[in-house]
Amino acid sequence: QGFTDSTGDAKANQRLSTMRAAAVQHFLQQKAGLSPGRVMAPDGMGIAPDAGSGDNAGARKVVAKLVIDKGVHGSQ
Repeated sequence: QGFTDSTGDAKANQRLSTMRAAAVQHFLQQKAGLSPGRVMAPDGMGIAPDAGSGDNAGARKVVAKLVIDKGVHGSQ
């Protein structure tokens, strides 16, 4: 899930948050070696819930949730 700060146009922030999440998805697939089926399509969440007013660098983030399937043969 990608997020933005509270500055700027809402539609632009929505696109930016989606692009931010897609960049992490791409990294996980291309650089970290996760197969496309193991990485869910990203969500652009818009403004982060913890975004304050003005330029809030901490709100420009991506949240990744890792799910471990303990039922897969050979996984540890």
